[in-house]
Amino acid sequence: MHPVTHEPTAAGTAGAFTAVGMWGLGNVLVASIPLNGLVIGVYRLGLGTAVYLAALYLRGIASACAR
Repeated sequence: MHPVTHEPTAAGTAGAFTAVGMWGLGNVLVASIPLNGLVIGVYRLGLGTAVYLAALYLRGIASACAR
């Protein structure tokens, strides 16, 4: 058996930096919104659901599961 080696790629590094930046920026933006925490949580849950469903649909996974 051959050992598996993983080399970092520019796309992976950029994705990690983007995710960390969005994580931190999201909390700053939420703090500046004049809404109740529960309302913001429901909005974030709905937005996350829409984003995940769109990603699954675009990759063809959602249509395969519906069959």
